[in-house]
Parts: sequence; C-alpha cells; structure tokens
Amino acid sequence: MTKYRKKLIDQALLTRLNEIFTATCQKLELGIFLMFNC
Repeated sequence: MTKYRKKLIDQALLTRLNEIFTATCQKLELGIFLMFNC
C-alpha cells in the first residue's frame, strides 16, 4: 500500500515537472522567435 502510494506521488510529481518544463520551453521558443522577428 505504502509503496503503491509513493509511486502515485512520484508519478504526479513527474507529471507536474513535465508540465512546467514544457511551458518553460514554449516561453523560451516564443522569446527567441520574437527576438529574431523584430
């Protein structure tokens, strides 16, 4: 039970980190895109 619960928490953390990472990458790409188009 405890092991299963920890696995769920780890999974949720990974998902959250992945979302943050993706959002950051998109902002960086947008910034670079705007920089080169100005």
